[in-house]
Amino acid sequence: MLILAFSLFSSASVLLPCVQEDQPAVFEQELARATRKMEQGKWKSARVQLERALESHAEQPYVLGHLGQIELLLKRCTFWEAQGEIDVASYFKGELVSYSAATGKLKLRYREEGPHDFEQRGFARVHAVTFSGPYSIEIERRTGPSVVVCAEGQNSIQVGFGRVFHLGKKNPNHKKPTQRWCQVNATLVDEHGEKQRDEVRKDFTSKASLKEITYKVSVSADRVKATFNGKKVTSYKKPRDLWGALALPLGGENIGNVVVEGVATEWLERKRDEAFEEEWKSFEKTWKLEEHLPDWMNGALEGAPASAPPASAGLEPSELSQDGIRLWNDAVRAMGAGDFEQVVEKTDELFEIEADVPKAAHLQAQAWFALRSKGRAIDVLEGLFARHPTDLEGVRLLARMYLISGRFQDVLATVQRAVAAGLAPTGLQDLSITANKGLHGPAWSEKHTYESRHYRVSSDLSHSVCRSVALELEETHRHVSRRLGVGQHDETRRFQVFVFAGKASYLDYIEDVFEGRGESTQGMYSSYLKQLLVLDSEPRDTLMHTVRHEGFHQYFDAILDAPPIWLNEGLAEYFAASRTPSGAWKDGRVDARRLGTLRGTAGSPGLALSPLERFFAQDQPSFMADAQRNYAQAWALVHFLRHSTVENEGRFDALMAALLEGQSNELAMRAAFGDADLEVLREALERYVQKL
Repeated sequence: MLILAFSLFSSASVLLPCVQEDQPAVFEQELARATRKMEQGKWKSARVQLERALESHAEQPYVLGHLGQIELLLKRCTFWEAQGEIDVASYFKGELVSYSAATGKLKLRYREEGPHDFEQRGFARVHAVTFSGPYSIEIERRTGPSVVVCAEGQNSIQVGFGRVFHLGKKNPNHKKPTQRWCQVNATLVDEHGEKQRDEVRKDFTSKASLKEITYKVSVSADRVKATFNGKKVTSYKKPRDLWGALALPLGGENIGNVVVEGVATEWLERKRDEAFEEEWKSFEKTWKLEEHLPDWMNGALEGAPASAPPASAGLEPSELSQDGIRLWNDAVRAMGAGDFEQVVEKTDELFEIEADVPKAAHLQAQAWFALRSKGRAIDVLEGLFARHPTDLEGVRLLARMYLISGRFQDVLATVQRAVAAGLAPTGLQDLSITANKGLHGPAWSEKHTYESRHYRVSSDLSHSVCRSVALELEETHRHVSRRLGVGQHDETRRFQVFVFAGKASYLDYIEDVFEGRGESTQGMYSSYLKQLLVLDSEPRDTLMHTVRHEGFHQYFDAILDAPPIWLNEGLAEYFAASRTPSGAWKDGRVDARRLGTLRGTAGSPGLALSPLERFFAQDQPSFMADAQRNYAQAWALVHFLRHSTVENEGRFDALMAALLEGQSNELAMRAAFGDADLEVLREALERYVQKL
């Protein structure tokens, strides 16, 4: 899901005295130092640094231009300073023998008949921890245990131990009074979705008594190894990406003496996030920014009178001459009809009559953006800002253009100049917060980072998660660029990606940049932040599907400004489904979930396809209003265009070529579908879907 979100706030004005020109730069440096300390988890030090900066620059107007960043710093530092480190031991009933925050490795011991962290689910006791790295379970004095050491989705690997009792001297094998066995049962789903079952049994002998036995099963990246009293019994090859759950079959209340040891970074971070969610909700109920600001700032924010418009505020459309009003109305009608070239033409004619009409400049800038001339849109708005720095709508439009261009420092500079000119900082606070998130990312208490050729992936989970996501994105980048040939983006800057351990921190981060119900998302690409934001999820295939989908949006945004929503989402779904379970790429691989939505299931009819004329005309809000239908139809339409007939493939190529040439969406769609009967095309699409 590609997210383009922005909100408008009301404004007031603040007037404060001027100071020496070099002081604003000094304050920015001090603010940057406080921000770096916050990113390093030095919460108290960051807060103290900020408070000193606010004190040494008291009563200065340029400070108010940084209100968004100041709030972000104060809120995070106040919370984490009070919260402190979350106690890992509080998650467990058993004894936490050891724990390393650096590696996520923990060791737990459970005594016979003592409290434990195995929860009954069906016919098994499942351990609370879901491991994400090497782990082992060691069991003492429990006869013939059976252990499920990997269980994820339809995949599972179970290791069982047992004994065979012989009948004494009459038995030919009387020299082996006790024979033991270890058996591995694996159920794995192959790349075609077929279940593959395997069974391996290894017999061995031992004279150990019941009081001396220790069973151990260890899981590494690609092996499951079983030992008995420290000696290897058998080893079984497993898929590298299969970790999952640890369980014991039911058998009385006593689980025996058990030691569980392993790497559980992702699970621990999710637990921390759960704790964060609970504490953060309580914190936000009592948080008040004014309680943490110095008195002079509160006085400036609360007591400043509303500013009068500057002497030269430009004209309102209603103040124009009859010819000017006619041109204004023509431009408004053209905007409503999506004829953006006409908007530019009519506003240019209007400016020849009356050069300074701010609302006409707003209209023209939006038209230039729709025509993929972002630079011209920025030129129009920068000229307007130079004349009218207190025009709130113009300031917000300019900041928005800077955001989607990745020019975060320019956003902050614009906000500071607007505040200095008289706009209230509270009306621009959201812009500052968004720009600072674009510059600095989430304020995690612990951050891991991995850099590849095109990506910089950070997470509060682990370095290994960052690496696996980066490699998946690199594969997607390589495949998309080869298949589409959509041109080159600026490779001097790495794409920024953040993977969140839990939903609480994810939702908190997107709160200021996403208008809607973020609870229903697993990830998004924000064109304002220029960041790919992903929520960790299980099974791992689900996470990687989200990574591929949102990664396509991030790549496409570097090539095109605001392409048709159906094409953007359809291609994202198409390429997200192109990765097979074995890791290979297959063009045109069918997305069973999307196909099922369109076809329906037994007893449930499929969804009728929307008329293409209406489907093509959707904007993001209308597309997301019926997301299930529209995502499925967008995927099917892209698949249809690329794989049905030579003529349809030509339509797809014509559409892409026009967009890459810089033509507007309307002209590009006309180049691709101008000669088509859209109802006939929709009927052909329906037949195609039924045959997939």
